[in-house]
Amino acid sequence: MNWADYQPGRRVVCVEDMNDVHCICSVLPEKGKVYTIRAANMGRTPGGVETLGLTFVEFSSVGVPNARIQPICDEWWFRVQDFKPLDERRLDQFRQHLTKTPAPFAYGGVDA
Repeated sequence: MNWADYQPGRRVVCVEDMNDVHCICSVLPEKGKVYTIRAANMGRTPGGVETLGLTFVEFSSVGVPNARIQPICDEWWFRVQDFKPLDERRLDQFRQHLTKTPAPFAYGGVDA
């Protein structure tokens, strides 16, 4: 894993379902959706494993009232292992195709 791929402003895609923590998070990332990293910090999982945690521009996941486990800070951080970085250079190739203006439609001399 390259830490430079997970810096604020970079885009990542969620590759894991996180349904097992829906009872403690107000909002969860959805598998297959793209998110922009707002912040990245080193931290520990509840199991004590040191990992890089991410928060996102698109949403803020706060604790659910009356949940047994609450976030230590104001919001939940998500493990970097559940996300893969997007290669912006590859995406630019698709953007070029989308921004081209299509040729005008011609009937080929046939009256409609």
